[in-house]
Amino acid sequence: MSRPSYEDGTAILFSELESRVTGVVACICSVLGVVGNLVTIGALLNSKKLRSHPTTLFLISLALSDLIFGGYNLPLTAHRFFHRGCEFMCLDYHVCRYFPFFFYGNLGVSIYIMSIIAIYRVFGVFNGHVLNTVFNTRTVPLMILGVWILVFGTLTLPLTEHWGQFGFESQTFSCTIVESEGETFMPAMTILGIVLPCCFISISYISIYWRVRFTGNATRKASRYGHEEEDQNNFDYHKHIKERERELTRTLLYIFLGFVICFLPFCILTVADPMPPSKNSVLHLLSYILTWTSCFINPFIYCVTNKYYYEAYKNMFVDLLRLCSVPGSRVQPVTNTTGVSNQSSTLKEQDLVELENLFNRRRNSSEIIETTRL
Repeated sequence: MSRPSYEDGTAILFSELESRVTGVVACICSVLGVVGNLVTIGALLNSKKLRSHPTTLFLISLALSDLIFGGYNLPLTAHRFFHRGCEFMCLDYHVCRYFPFFFYGNLGVSIYIMSIIAIYRVFGVFNGHVLNTVFNTRTVPLMILGVWILVFGTLTLPLTEHWGQFGFESQTFSCTIVESEGETFMPAMTILGIVLPCCFISISYISIYWRVRFTGNATRKASRYGHEEEDQNNFDYHKHIKERERELTRTLLYIFLGFVICFLPFCILTVADPMPPSKNSVLHLLSYILTWTSCFINPFIYCVTNKYYYEAYKNMFVDLLRLCSVPGSRVQPVTNTTGVSNQSSTLKEQDLVELENLFNRRRNSSEIIETTRL
């Protein structure tokens, strides 16, 4: 087999048009990511009822990671594509080495935070009696800190050249993970950073969906043995349960599809058709763009699809409008319009221990469905 020509090993794999279009998309994703995550952090911190909830702490960490990604990594990525072919992305050599460290680090933190959120919800449904013991105001910050340390600590391996290295790849004119003495960290990072969390998230939400559907069906079946005079109440109750199940189905579907669409194409192409030597430039660029969109899709999926966090968004904007419309006036805090008490907004996971008694306690099924909402 003949050796590849020098041109085949050094030719730029992205055309000038592809590079410019991708650079513009990176700028758009950057703006949306910065604005969306700043709004998300502000809304969550502005809500007294939600700011100390475990899920909210996870979401704030997720938004912070996506904010750094959108505010630091994506502008440099756009700079890379606008300066196509420039050595070290037209940056200092040391900046080129640290760029992929923060690029993959922030992506990894986001993915693992999403995994912990999924595990948290599984605990709420299947082990509600120990939920507050495992996830509380002391343990959740430690979990979040552990994720940041684990992800960035693992990436010190290529940073210090103990397993692969960070460097410049001329054919894709990118500062990324490259080989060092015939070894590269990219496959391990893809499996541990994307495939493994994807399995956690998939199994978690499928399990939650199955349990809630089982609970709803069992409760409806048990209610058929009630008194005849309660038929109308049973009908209204069944309708309410079905509506909650549909809401939950949509939310879980958005979360799962958002994760799969954003990260699975990049994962598959990185392992099955790495670039270089692959010349499927358009497919790889599309996988890059889908990965970037996660920085502004995450706040939308986790907050806008949930009525409690939607209220937090609305209340923050109402406060800002009042502040702008009446200069110098004190803004009165907006009351909770959801009609849900603080205990309800914290999901009532402790009630989930009574799942096995739902055949005789019909009210609990609606509480369980509500629990998975945050």
